[in-house]
Amino acid sequence: MLRVFTGIGSIVVFFILTILTLGYLAPVEYEGGISEFFIDRRPIIWQALTHIESIPKVKPDVDSIEITENNRGLITWTEYLGGDKFRTYRIVEKREPYKYVVNLFDSSNKITGTWTFILTQTQNGTVVKVEEVSKNENVWLRGWHTILGGDVRLKREMKVLRVALFRRLIDTP
Repeated sequence: MLRVFTGIGSIVVFFILTILTLGYLAPVEYEGGISEFFIDRRPIIWQALTHIESIPKVKPDVDSIEITENNRGLITWTEYLGGDKFRTYRIVEKREPYKYVVNLFDSSNKITGTWTFILTQTQNGTVVKVEEVSKNENVWLRGWHTILGGDVRLKREMKVLRVALFRRLIDTP
């Protein structure tokens, strides 16, 4: 029985050390981009992408949000993830319905960055391109993101957009 626990403990320690080693070796900064085709027209994609109020419905880790707007029209929002975890964003650029740029400037997990969404209308739908320029100062998350692929946050953004479009279908009478 002791051998089983020792074996399991060794595997767990090896796994943790592997993630931390990968995190230390991985670059802090990341730049990348992905594109995906959607059958929906650009205005529908734009609405799903920019509707900040729906974030708690489409991001499963978000419990609530707080939206603020200053006197110059700068919109920021904080996503509360439970406990003392949070992410705070601001809209950097919004050219409807073509380009949407958001900046994650503060987060409890030490990830910051800018995500640029470019929407291109085609005959059959819309191509959404997401570009990320980010900095991950969290060694543990850097290790995980190395294992899962450097574009894990980009894929997550596309998944959130797909969920928002799906919810729109469900919520539309």
